[in-house]
Amino acid sequence: MYFGVLGSRIGGSAWASDAHSPQNTLIAHALRACYDVGVGGFYAEPIEQYVGTVTLTMTHCALHILWITGQLEAALNDWLQPSSIHSFVLSCLVRTKGSEENNNSDEGVVGAFAAFAGSSEVDVRFTYSALMILLMLHAQ
Repeated sequence: MYFGVLGSRIGGSAWASDAHSPQNTLIAHALRACYDVGVGGFYAEPIEQYVGTVTLTMTHCALHILWITGQLEAALNDWLQPSSIHSFVLSCLVRTKGSEENNNSDEGVVGAFAAFAGSSEVDVRFTYSALMILLMLHAQ
């Protein structure tokens, strides 16, 4: 979905930039089915069909799609919970061993992000996704 929407916008499709187009409303509805309010992020597929986990990358892509289709503001006002998304992003922040208990402190922060909370996969792309998620939430 991500590359289809992005490619349509780059290719000049009028619907890709029109927040009121039926296609964009359907896209937002499809993304809502992938959003886990309890965790604060997005799955790659609708929750009832997927057995994976919420990731920073999927959350970044979903919010970016909502943003480029003009649906992010409406989603934030209707069904997205920014505080839940913030909590999810912060849960992915890598901390040194022994400092994980106090997530409200800067103690032990490494400055990188994992794919999801508890993941051992740490990469600059997850840090980029975390920063972009926070930027999109605060730009609204």
